[in-house]
This record gives sequence, structure tokens and C-alpha cells, in this order.
Amino acid sequence: MKYFFFLTFFILNIIAGESHAQERHATLEIFASQKEASAGNTFYIAIRQNIDDEWHTYWQNAGDSGEPMSIEWITQDGVTISDLRFPTPKEIRYDPLVNYGFEGRPIYLQTVTVDEDFKDDAITLQGDAFWLICKEICIPEMQTISLTIPVGANRETTNSSIFVQAKNNMPQEKDWPARLEKKGNTAFLTVSVPEDVRNNFQTVEVYPYDWGVMKTAETAVTDIRDNGEVVISKTAEDRDFAELVEPQFVLKTEAGAYVVKAGTGGAADVVAASSVPFLVIIIFAFIGGIILNLMPCVFPILSMKALSLVKLSGQERRHAQASGIGYTVGIVASFVAIALLLIGLKAAGASIGWGFQLQNPYVVAILATLLFVIALNLAGLFEISSRFVNLGARFTRGNDVKSSFFTGVLACMVATPCSAPFMASAIGYALTQTMIIAIIVFIILGLGLAFPYLILCFIPKVQKILPKPGPWMQSFRQFLAFPMMASAIWLVWVLSRQAGDMAVLYILALFLTITFIIWLYRRSVKRSVKSIIAAVMIAILIVYAPLLSKGDAPAHEAFTQARLQTALEENPDRPVFVNMTASWCITCLVNERTTLSQASVTQTFEDYNVLYMKGDWTNKNQEITQYLESFQRNGVPLYVFYNKADENGRRPEPQILPQILTPAQVIGIVKGETP
Repeated sequence: MKYFFFLTFFILNIIAGESHAQERHATLEIFASQKEASAGNTFYIAIRQNIDDEWHTYWQNAGDSGEPMSIEWITQDGVTISDLRFPTPKEIRYDPLVNYGFEGRPIYLQTVTVDEDFKDDAITLQGDAFWLICKEICIPEMQTISLTIPVGANRETTNSSIFVQAKNNMPQEKDWPARLEKKGNTAFLTVSVPEDVRNNFQTVEVYPYDWGVMKTAETAVTDIRDNGEVVISKTAEDRDFAELVEPQFVLKTEAGAYVVKAGTGGAADVVAASSVPFLVIIIFAFIGGIILNLMPCVFPILSMKALSLVKLSGQERRHAQASGIGYTVGIVASFVAIALLLIGLKAAGASIGWGFQLQNPYVVAILATLLFVIALNLAGLFEISSRFVNLGARFTRGNDVKSSFFTGVLACMVATPCSAPFMASAIGYALTQTMIIAIIVFIILGLGLAFPYLILCFIPKVQKILPKPGPWMQSFRQFLAFPMMASAIWLVWVLSRQAGDMAVLYILALFLTITFIIWLYRRSVKRSVKSIIAAVMIAILIVYAPLLSKGDAPAHEAFTQARLQTALEENPDRPVFVNMTASWCITCLVNERTTLSQASVTQTFEDYNVLYMKGDWTNKNQEITQYLESFQRNGVPLYVFYNKADENGRRPEPQILPQILTPAQVIGIVKGETP
């Protein structure tokens, strides 16, 4: 994949008629630590990367984006080269993103070991180096580097200044006791720091070697305790700390940088899990799958399938068996698909685990909507004969193989937000083993989920415990709508944590739309009219789907007339953008999410040094009311742009923007490209 990545880049350069050498924004130099090498000993090489001004490359954990440098060496037999050692990184901010990397002339180190029986007269090292270099754009680059050093008795050092500089820029490895914990949404790194350097830890920059441990954009909070422990905390990412085995961190202080290894409770669990016999893991997976049936999302599905068996009491047994087989195949096929996807993504370097798809707000919204629709179906809102309703009812009704298969798929889908006892150990084990072992574990997990219904289908004596058909079935079916609705509500709460209040407003509007469309299709209205109304409502929801993605609005100051006047008079060269808004103003909230929170607008405000002021009219505010009236307005939103002063020191008349904003409008008026 890496070679394909760079090959594509080279082909594009050839098409453009430009040479790679002309385009390169960084070059490498290689140095040896001594004049001659000798058999049975080691020496060091330093690779200095000379980066153009305003460009940067990346540390081994690149942060929010990027790719670190790597070198693929070709060596003689008897010569081995260690992994690349990176210098201490720095934060490179592109708000709201933060990367970890290098500017200027970073120096990397590697150790070269020569076997005792090495017989050649010289050692030749040749390597293909690959890196990503970025400014406003990112460009993949490569360079072939080589070094020949004779073999002899002269081990005199050379290039001392290079290696001294490299050593000074390397973080010092320390064996200080450290532990990593996650409490709620916060990651805590606790380090026992010796007294002689403890005072240097008043402010600390923390760089995890592993991706996805701590929020990159946040500043670490440091607490020096009386017992000598330094506690460094940041908001945790979603990665499961149990996956980490001795995670390492660079702690960068004013006096120097240090590397510490931290223990985690989760890491010990992973090590222990790897030593558990495979048969025990299989049992854990099976039991965990069975317990999943009791989860609020899955239990109504199982119950409805069980009720369908009650209706089969007078029919042939093979109908029930076919239903059980279809249900089981649907579940197992879905679990295998999830296993393959997890394995593939982890092989590509992603840090994911069970339920990883729920980290995507769009997936959460879809799943919440699905559970909401199923709840409406269980409650009886679908009790009509129409294609739309039958499509929804098919998931919970019917006893044919096809219907049971898709019910199994549905059961697997709604089970993903849950993690039953015994499951964590089984899944953690599976994702550290070979593909075949992992797939076997997931198959057993699926069989556990399908097992209760499978037993009901194949063992007539078990079916006898089911109550006889009667009116109670309808009441029980309607009751099952409530745990399903509760699961949908929980997912809406999850969505609020991921994408904010506007996403909740969107999903509730989606629920309302679905309910209205179902109600509409039960009315005696022409089918064409129903279809047009439904299409329009769905189109509106699609247009506003970006509300599910959470953006970061530009930093702002609270509006007051005095602050605005001061800004206009004392700093005439700084533009001012005023946003009058309110929490109950849907147009205001949509504009903030779809326009003012867009990265392009945030970057433009930053590039043009725009002072962003926001007036909140949610509650009565006489000062904001007067400001609105000064522009002949009696409501929000109101967007006013005050451009910087002209050459005579006078600001142009303030410009009022439309009530429905687009990023192009805001960017254009700031850049002076629109009237």
C-alpha cells in the first residue's frame, strides 16, 4: 500500500511534467558515529532531515493526521539495524486539529549491529526513506540514502556535533513508576517523579506513543502531589485502554523531555487473557452471546420470535426448525462480517474494538432510528396492510427462512451497543489472534446469541413451556415496544455526546417525520399525494443531515455595546463579525452548525484576524434588543460585519448578511469578494 501511495504521486508528477527533485520540500543526510566499524560491535547512524521553512513532518504518533517517516533498509548478511528513534516532537496546531511533528532540522538515530563473524571489508547501508510533508497541502516524498563505512580497527568517533545535537533532542528514557487510568471521559497518567526534577513538571506537554489515547487539541492539566506523584490529565479518546500493553509517553517540560512506560489495569487483563486456554475463551464467547439476549435491544427481538412459535403449535415441526436455522445463519453471518471488518481495520492500523461503528454519529443515528421504528411497529402503529408497513413488520414477524434470516441480522445489529459479561475477554482475545481463531470466536459468540431461539425451535419439550396463544400475546407485544424505545432514547443520548444539541434536534425531527409519514399512509389520501409529501419531508432531512457532524465554531467574545465600540475605535485594522442568536432560534442554530462551525470559516476568521462577537438573546436582554432595533430588526438571527478601516482610518458602513448563511457568503464578505 505504501509503495502504491508513492507510486501514484510520482505518476502524477510525471503527468504534470515536474520532477520529484524539484518538488521535494525536505532532504535527508546520513552520518556515521565512527570512522570504521568492527565485527562484533555496534555503531550509530544519524539521519538529519532538512525541512523547508513553514513545512513540517510527523512524529511516530502523528496526532490528528499525518504519517511518520519510515526507512526500509537493504543490508549485508550479518548487519542489523534497529528501529528508527525519533527526537522529541512539538505540537503543530491547525485548529481544531493538532499534529505531533517536526520543523527545521530534526535528527533521527539508529543502531547498527555487526555480527562477530562478519568478513566483508566494508559495510554498505542503503535505504528508501518515505515521509509525508505538509504546509497548506500534504505531499508524500521519498529519498534513497546510502552510507559506506570501512571495516577496521579504527573506532575513532566522527560527526560528534551531529550526534551530540541528536542526543540532546532525544527524550530521556526513565524507569519512573507510572500508571494510566481512564475515569469517566478523562485519562489520568500518574508518574512518580524524583524530587530533583519534580519542580520542572509545573507545566507538561504529553505525547502518547499510541494513537487514540488522549485528545490532542487539549492542554494537559498537571497536579503535583505531596507524595511525589505527578498526575497529568486530558480528555480520553474512545480507545479501550485494555488494548494497551505498557503504553509509553513523552513528557516534555521546560528542562527536558522524558519517556515513561505506564502500566494499566486493562493491559494486565490482556496479558492474562492471552494465557487463558482457547477452550475457556470459546466458553466465554458462548455464554456472552447467550447473555446478550437479555439486553434491552435484543430481548424484544427474541421475544417476538418466541411468540411466533406459539402460533406454530399446530403446524409441522419443520417450519419451526427452518425458522431457527434461518435466524442462526443471519446472526452468524453478521458476526463473521463484523469480525472480518474489525480484523481488516486493525491490520490497517485502526484502534477499534467491539461496537467501533458506534463511534460514528451517523451510524448511531441510523441505529436509533431503526430501534424507534421497531418500537412503533411493536406498539401496533403498523397494523395496516401496506408495502411500507410490511417491510418494517418483516423484521419481527413471519416464520419463513428469509424473514428469520433478516431478523438474525437485525438482532446482531441491535446487539452491537451492548457488551455482556464474558464478552470482553473473548473479543479481546480474538482480536489478538490469527484471523481463523478470531472468526471462530465470533462464530461461537453468534451461536450463543442464537442458542435460546434455536433450542425452542428444535426441542418440542421446550416449546411446551411457552404459554398458549391468546389475547395476552398482543399486550406482551406492545409491552416490548418500551425497552426498544428506551434503547433508542439511550442512543439519542450517545448522539448528544458525540455531535451536540443540534444533532439531537435533528434526530427528534427525524422521529417526528417518520411517525407523521406512517400516520399519513393510514389516512384515506391519494397515494401520489402521500408519496410527494413523504419525499419532500425526507429531502429536507437529507439537506440537514450535516447537523449530525459536530464542528468547532470560531472562538468568540460575548457581545456588549461597550466592547463592540472599544473594538471598533481602538483597533481599526481588525474586522469584527457580530452574530446575534438565541437557543430557541432554529435558523440561528442551523447557521452556526452548517456555516460558522465549518473549518473553512474558522480558518478565514483566523487568517484575517476577525474578532467574532456573539450576542445571546435566549433570555431578555435590553442591550441586544436596542442593537437589533438599530438595524431595523426585531428578531434574530442578525449577522453584521464591520470591515477594517480604509487608508484614511475610517471604517466602511457595516454590512448585514442574509439570515440564511453559507460558508461562501461569510468567507467572501471577510475577504472583500462580495458586496
